[in-house]
Amino acid sequence: MEKNIEKHQEIILKLKNFKKLEDFEVSLKDSYLYLAKGKNATGKSTLKQAFSILLGAKNDIDTPVTIGKDKGTGELVNMPGADGRKYIVQWNFTNDKDKFIVIDDEGKKISKVEDIRNIFKFKNITVEDFMAMSLNAKGREELKKLFLSFLTDEEQKKYAYIKAKEKETYDARTKTKIELEYLVDICKDSEITKDEASLLLAYDRSLVTFNELGEEIKSFDNIKALKEIKDKRRKEVSETIVTTQVEIDDYNKQIEALKIKIQEKKTYKSTLEEEFKTFKIDIIDDSKEAAIRARYEKGKTVIENMRNVKMKEDKFKENAKKRNDKLLEWNTLDSNIREYRDSADTIIKNSKMPVKDIEFEDDGIKINGLSLKENQVSKAETMIIVTEILCLLCESPLILIGSANDLDNEHKKAIVAIAKKYDRMMIADEVNDDYSEIIVVGYDKTNN
Repeated sequence: MEKNIEKHQEIILKLKNFKKLEDFEVSLKDSYLYLAKGKNATGKSTLKQAFSILLGAKNDIDTPVTIGKDKGTGELVNMPGADGRKYIVQWNFTNDKDKFIVIDDEGKKISKVEDIRNIFKFKNITVEDFMAMSLNAKGREELKKLFLSFLTDEEQKKYAYIKAKEKETYDARTKTKIELEYLVDICKDSEITKDEASLLLAYDRSLVTFNELGEEIKSFDNIKALKEIKDKRRKEVSETIVTTQVEIDDYNKQIEALKIKIQEKKTYKSTLEEEFKTFKIDIIDDSKEAAIRARYEKGKTVIENMRNVKMKEDKFKENAKKRNDKLLEWNTLDSNIREYRDSADTIIKNSKMPVKDIEFEDDGIKINGLSLKENQVSKAETMIIVTEILCLLCESPLILIGSANDLDNEHKKAIVAIAKKYDRMMIADEVNDDYSEIIVVGYDKTNN
């Protein structure tokens, strides 16, 4: 249903004992853009607050009543709703309590707050608020919620799931990046030098020589050990021969019955004597042993250095593999994030959202290619763009612009054109030292 702002009956706002406006009345008729003019502290912001409270059925002001008074009232007459019908809005308030009543064009009274808000579908956000919110993370999140409210329930669920997966993947990528940077540093620290690489070239050959020297030293040690064993046994055999001879002499003195035993002892003695003859002491070349041991000790140091370098090289290869695996993981996660973002963008583009060319970036919001957090265009031009966006986003017949101090006549005319295009009524405030008290004038009416 058309709201027919240009042709509406006279809209009257009455305020009594609301902050600085003790007894205020203004008539709005036949204009699309109204300017609340006056010096600073004359009540221009208070006027905007009054419209917000009456159309939003919500008062966030702690002490709305004029100082020295105990209660106040506010009333909007002939205010178009989002459905095009005309309504009367009444607000009775104290500093502790608020009561809202809306009367439709058939005389029916509506007092339920949610019903009142559904009538006007007012968004308590000005163009200035929109611009300011886009400059910080919290504000951008609120704007994002405003835009996403136009998605269907199914689209919102799908979008929320995709963004949750994106965040999960983003967190995983952040963790992977930290691990990757750590592995890159580790690889730098463990990478072998040119000298170490040259040393490794001789490692296998040197290790063979070193092991051969070790085997030779073992043989020397074995010979010495064997000599000690043989010396001990030679002594034992020598002593046994003497004692056996004594026994033989003793046995010879025995009766004939012991001859057999004597013969056994003789045989045993002969065996021992033959064993004794086999004892031959190996001679070790002391100078050769000393030379080999010296080479071995020197080689031990070289081999130890080579082993350390080899371990370093092995560690580098291990870390390099981990680094490459982690880089592959990071690239996969990064690709997944882009896919999630593309999927989320597709949902936005295919939705019935009034603003199609919108991007939710990590550090800002971009609409129609304009990044609102950057000074790409003047504040006035940005306000014009955002004014049209709010007309698309909000069904309320009234849009609060905020300050018009940065708007010249051409920009104001552009806002009037937008108001006509979307059949909206705009209210802005403007500091003007010519007026000691607040006045409200229709810009397009007085500038035709």
